[in-house]
Amino acid sequence: MSNILDSTKGDFYLKGIRDGSIKQGLGIACRLDQNLRFKVGTFNIILGRSNVGKTDWIIWYLVCLSVKHKLRWLIFSSENSIGNIKQKIIQFKTGKGLKQLSEDEFNEANNWLSSKFQFFDTERLYTAYELLETFDELKDSYDGIMIDPYNSLIRTGNTHAHDYDYKVASEMRIFCQKFKKTIYIISHPVTDSLRKKHGKGHQYVGYPMPSDEADIEGGGKWISRADDFIVVHRYISTISSMKCLNHRCGNWPFSPSTKSAEPILITSRFPALNCGIFTVTLNI
Repeated sequence: MSNILDSTKGDFYLKGIRDGSIKQGLGIACRLDQNLRFKVGTFNIILGRSNVGKTDWIIWYLVCLSVKHKLRWLIFSSENSIGNIKQKIIQFKTGKGLKQLSEDEFNEANNWLSSKFQFFDTERLYTAYELLETFDELKDSYDGIMIDPYNSLIRTGNTHAHDYDYKVASEMRIFCQKFKKTIYIISHPVTDSLRKKHGKGHQYVGYPMPSDEADIEGGGKWISRADDFIVVHRYISTISSMKCLNHRCGNWPFSPSTKSAEPILITSRFPALNCGIFTVTLNI
């Protein structure tokens, strides 16, 4: 039993707090950095209704991190074709529509894409454990992972869905911590939450309400296991940081002055992105 106990675990973290050596999370030079930063070795959940721009937003965010910090990614996206994801990446990177690019511009952007993003073949089904095995095999070739969405993964065995998902969430979190990799999982809300609309007197009366962390498919296990929990919603588009486990890396899940969750409006300076999806300017 003594071999599972280690009294020195966490000493490095304590030392970092005392001497100020804990690194800030990586930002993208816009207001979003106050509430969301890329942090090495974290397990993150993104929640939102269908068709609010979850995938567009996270791909935009990953491109920003790749441009500014040269991060590399593994992408599992079963609801969007690889070609469609690649188109988004190139357009976000260049600020131009695909047809507006010269041959040289396209080749340069496509080569950059190939150096920063790898894609799972989504013409077959996977379990979460198959993804974890691949993450482990390729762990020297990427910094972070996007899984879009979690509910497209199949379950194996006779384990109850709640227990199975709890185990997956725990193992993915341990994987992130052990190998210093960062995972973003996109999830959907439960059906009942989709019926909620803003009532009379609200600025957006009649419009769908943003999802709450408790609305996620599978329940509270995901908010409890996540390091950061992000909700994406479209009025224009809002990004709400509902949970941030480690505040010492430079970001907070709310406005420190009001202590309330505060949505963040995102807009991009890229002409190709001025389509009402993200509405604070990205400076890179």
